[in-house]
Amino acid sequence: MKCVIYHFRRNQEFCRLRIGIGRPPGQMDPKAFVLQKFNRTGRERIDSAIKEGVNILKMVATKGLTEAARLSNADQKYKHLRSHDLQD
Repeated sequence: MKCVIYHFRRNQEFCRLRIGIGRPPGQMDPKAFVLQKFNRTGRERIDSAIKEGVNILKMVATKGLTEAARLSNADQKYKHLRSHDLQD
């Protein structure tokens, strides 16, 4: 993200699609948590989140950003992934 912000002349006012992974367990380094291999359940959840993200991006292209954000956030279920679901 820092590189993207730098290329936008340090302007953070741009659209982005975020996919959350939850918090690392205990005192685990967040970088190590993000870079570890996912177990089958975690992989399935990530794959599902990516497919949902692709659909939202298609909606942005066809309906515009405001309408896509409204529709995709209207039924947000806050699908937080627990750390033990992602570890291998």
